Amino acid sequence: MNEKADRISFPIPDPDSDCRRILFIAPPDQIGYLVSVVESYGHMTVPRTVDQTRGVVELLTPSDSVRDAIDLLAALGTEMEITVIRS
Repeated sequence: MNEKADRISFPIPDPDSDCRRILFIAPPDQIGYLVSVVESYGHMTVPRTVDQTRGVVELLTPSDSVRDAIDLLAALGTEMEITVIRS
């Protein structure tokens, strides 16, 4: 029962919600930097570390800020490897 899961599961997003969940993988040693950069943009999105060991991070983003959040991830992708799992 102590085996590590090979996958990560997430609840299905509520289609009626104003909030979108963007999931991505970043280098675990860069999560602190990434979160501080994302938080510096104010209320555009809220970062949450889902799995620090694997580098899985989630951005809780208002629907009207999704494009900005994805653009921010693209810009950060020039500094580190970022793989979007779901946007």
